[in-house]
Amino acid sequence: MPPALLMDIVPLPMSVEQNIMSRWRRLGSPLAAMTALQACVALAVFAVPVLAPHLGGGLSPALLGLYGVIVFGLGAVTSLFGGLLCNRIGPIRLAQAVLGCVMLAMLLLAAGQPIGFLLAAILLGLAFGPETPASSAVLAQAAQPQERSLVFSLRQTGNQIGAMAGSLLLPVLAAGDWRHGPWLVASAALLLAIACQPLGRRFAATQARTMRWQEGLALLQQNAGLGRLAAASLGYSAMQMSLNTFLISFLTLELSLDFVAAGILLAVAQGGGLIGRLSWGWMTRYLGGPAAVIAGLGLAMAICAILVGSVMPYLHGSGLFALVFLFGLTASGWNGVFLAEVARHAPPDQVAAATGAVLLASYSGLVLAPLLVGLLASGLGYGAAFIFLGLLCLVGTWPLRKLVWP
Repeated sequence: MPPALLMDIVPLPMSVEQNIMSRWRRLGSPLAAMTALQACVALAVFAVPVLAPHLGGGLSPALLGLYGVIVFGLGAVTSLFGGLLCNRIGPIRLAQAVLGCVMLAMLLLAAGQPIGFLLAAILLGLAFGPETPASSAVLAQAAQPQERSLVFSLRQTGNQIGAMAGSLLLPVLAAGDWRHGPWLVASAALLLAIACQPLGRRFAATQARTMRWQEGLALLQQNAGLGRLAAASLGYSAMQMSLNTFLISFLTLELSLDFVAAGILLAVAQGGGLIGRLSWGWMTRYLGGPAAVIAGLGLAMAICAILVGSVMPYLHGSGLFALVFLFGLTASGWNGVFLAEVARHAPPDQVAAATGAVLLASYSGLVLAPLLVGLLASGLGYGAAFIFLGLLCLVGTWPLRKLVWP
């Protein structure tokens, strides 16, 4: 993030130049490192679907489905244990371990063997879960409380950066030798792990012992705010996964759009998600605070999903583009503000553990959404599945009202 962007976070008590440089020294390196960390993990996870036609002569849809279950299922579990481990070894050391898993996974993938594909999926699941708790612990220490919504939102753009980099770079590299893609990702992970080394002393371990996994889950019971956020995140994550996974199938199979037009609409939704991740953190100061924004986004994405399932077949042109843009703006733009709110409710020395516990519920939504939508779409169609997801999201959003009006 350029130093100038830090001007708008909090009032400037000292000279503008001194204030900007002070905040840049405090926030610049950790924010850049944690954004790059998320981008690298997203790029690695994205590499397998992009390179699927080249892996072992072409991966079947069943194997791709198994890949998703392994990565997101393990991610759900390791997010909890990663959050607890972060307190023991420190968030930077955990981030470097995540990058080590990414590097090894890509090298195994480049071997081109079925067992390498399976082991790579397991390693990426081990990397996917702890990455966010480690980043949250770093940024919760680096950023002041009033800065967190914006800082966490900026960090969450790493996911889109990694996905876009994979979309652009990996197919080009695969045109020569598909192994160049995994080698590039492995090299990037190694260089980033080295670049993070200077931050290790600044962001050291926060506890002298490793918490038990039960203590992480106990935070959700002891802290009503964390429990409500965890419950809401399951529906939010399911909505985000379903938008990204099933929108094209809905548009082509049930609405008879051609593949190119459907792809453009999905790109519009992804663009909305990127804009949301950049803007919602900044807008919290004008929209009643982070809790109000999170609850409002849940309501908005639920309405969008219901509209997608009910009135989208009757929309054309600008109306269609506006609906998918708003759907992406809400269903793919909530993550940064959400994680900042988790950090606000967590005990100061247990941000990583609380984040990991909440993400156990959030990532469970990523695993369950394809199964749920697949069952509903097979019997009732994709439209009905999106309407059901909207209603499910409303149920999860309702308890958040107590965070807005305690």
